[in-house]
Amino acid sequence: MKNSIARTLTWIHRPADSEKGVVLEKRVALEKRVALLVPLYNEKTHCNILDRLYYYDSMARKYRDWLDLILIDDGSSDGSLGSIQHFVAERKSPLLLAAIFPNARKVGALFATALNISHEWVVTSDFDTDLYGLEELRRYLPLMRDPSVMGGYFRMLPFEGEGPIFLFQQLEYTFLRGLYRWHRKDQSVRVMPGAGSCYKREILVQLFNEHSGLRNGEDRETTVLGIKNGYRTHYLPKVQALTRPPLTYRALLRQRVRWNLGYLETFSREREWYGRQVSSLTRMGVLTLFDMIFVAGVLAGPVLVAIVFWISWRAGIFLLGGAVVAGIFWPMTGLLGARMEYREIRRMVVKVSFLFPFIKLSMEWVAWVRAILLFRRKARKRVWVVTPGNVDLYAGGSGVRRRLVGSTGPPSV
Repeated sequence: MKNSIARTLTWIHRPADSEKGVVLEKRVALEKRVALLVPLYNEKTHCNILDRLYYYDSMARKYRDWLDLILIDDGSSDGSLGSIQHFVAERKSPLLLAAIFPNARKVGALFATALNISHEWVVTSDFDTDLYGLEELRRYLPLMRDPSVMGGYFRMLPFEGEGPIFLFQQLEYTFLRGLYRWHRKDQSVRVMPGAGSCYKREILVQLFNEHSGLRNGEDRETTVLGIKNGYRTHYLPKVQALTRPPLTYRALLRQRVRWNLGYLETFSREREWYGRQVSSLTRMGVLTLFDMIFVAGVLAGPVLVAIVFWISWRAGIFLLGGAVVAGIFWPMTGLLGARMEYREIRRMVVKVSFLFPFIKLSMEWVAWVRAILLFRRKARKRVWVVTPGNVDLYAGGSGVRRRLVGSTGPPSV
């Protein structure tokens, strides 16, 4: 599988032989220890690609002494690759550019690139994410030298937005970062965000080799595989990943359906591991149990409220009021143990908390119902997961998996 994947990657722009990086037998052997991998797909359609290229060009120049920044075009069909090639050539940019074809659903693109470089560390990010304080990463690397540590994850912050949906996400991200303290003792985490994490390259290759290739929850599955294999992780708060979140309810709902579907796919694939965590009441298991109770409550909520209102309208109002009050105070509990995580929204935390339950409860019910329906629909039919040079067949419900190296389409069954 590794060899077939590696052959699908084409280096469009790479270090010249006269530079420190010398191309050797299709692998980029570089003296720099860190590679920042940024996959992209049809970004010319989705954003101002030129602005993002100027940002990455300035980053590549700033950190060129110790870091290689590699843009990975993942089979774009809108001319993104040509625009990047023109930009790199015109500005004589230190950016490196790789192209994957056909589209490898992000995981395959990262896997193929990781196989074709020899850096010690790999930083993963998204094309629309800004990384701030990356120089601090060099100070964290000695902390992660332990062979049992797979890497670390950055401080995720939503930025560039306004309005209730943006404020809701600011508070939600803040609360979730507060949970990192819960994981500190066993050095685990539920998700190392794909938009801002650092891995040892050899371990990342190992995890991708075990990965399903599914796109919806690719970072969650990678994290679970690492912890399942006995690796630990660190929180690296001085490096910040500034992400551009959805700014409308509809866009946020689409994002959450995809995230929830990714959670269901990972949970289904690793259900035995999750079961052991819950039965052992590890820190991961406790949070998983809480997630299960929360989702069950969200799904049953409308029916329960209807029944209570049918019995007594006063009891129904009391129940709804209790849910709203709990929703208001729930995110504020993070102030008790992770006050520093709230510093960006400290002045507005009370105001935002009143928005939280109304957006959270209305969105979560729809997002989970849609995600479950999508998951059931995929479970009833074969799901093709195409990564470079390889086709994975998942037969719903039977746990059958076949990998066909070198295939370009579904095999006959």
